[in-house]
Amino acid sequence: MEFKDRVYITNEMKHFFNELKIPAVYVEMYTNSISIIVQKIEEIDNTRKSVIDNKGLVLEKVEQLMLQTGNGEQFYSYDWYVNHVYSRDATYITNLIRKSKEEIIEEIKKTREINTKPSHIFSFSSSYENGNYPAGYNLVFDNKDLLERSVGESRCKLVEICRKIVFMNDKERKFNNEYMIVKFLGATNCNMYGIARED
Repeated sequence: MEFKDRVYITNEMKHFFNELKIPAVYVEMYTNSISIIVQKIEEIDNTRKSVIDNKGLVLEKVEQLMLQTGNGEQFYSYDWYVNHVYSRDATYITNLIRKSKEEIIEEIKKTREINTKPSHIFSFSSSYENGNYPAGYNLVFDNKDLLERSVGESRCKLVEICRKIVFMNDKERKFNNEYMIVKFLGATNCNMYGIARED
């Protein structure tokens, strides 16, 4: 498929989705699938449901546009589907959380009120498309004893620092507390390799 055809089809699909009251701000097209990008995190679930409810109409529109641009063979060679709904705000917040990590580490190091501190801090991305959970941080303590000693005031202070730094770095004012998780883990009972790879 030529680039100009792809641009035309994705633009037309965006307008089509908007006519169906699906708040697509952008549409991406792959070999046999389409992804929808919405702005707000809260729009993901309803968009996914609307796509399922209108699956027949969506595929008819894709077929029409593929035939119109001379790409009918590609349409009929595959089973087509809408595979993901993404949010621009979710991407922005994930990047914000990742970029704020080093500042959080430094702030925790110099905060005397925290008696039990994590040995490692790793960030992770949101997964509203699959697992429906926000981005955040894994705070890893060296052993089970230190993990248990962190319960209470230390954990509250650690979460407070994470939120404060992320809020401070949020130039677009899109972040709120429900968009971030802070997890507390012991190094001896978690997959450090997997956590580090996701960071």
